[in-house]
Amino acid sequence: MEKNFFDYLILITGSVFFIIFLSIYQGDRLKSLLSLISFVMFYILWGFYHHIKEESLNLKTVIEYVFIGFTILLFLIVIFSL
Repeated sequence: MEKNFFDYLILITGSVFFIIFLSIYQGDRLKSLLSLISFVMFYILWGFYHHIKEESLNLKTVIEYVFIGFTILLFLIVIFSL
């Protein structure tokens, strides 16, 4: 964990900003959806960055991050009824 502290700090900071944006744009469906899509794209890019830095990026990892990202997207769209 100490080795990747900065990476996870970036992920946690991005997640906190996502939650803040969702609360700010609570009544605006379009801005909430754009915030959600931005967070999913951030998560996928963060995963790529993290694994490139660790020199462990491969096709399986790319597919995993894309699949998890879009699963999160669909799940949160259903929850927030965007």
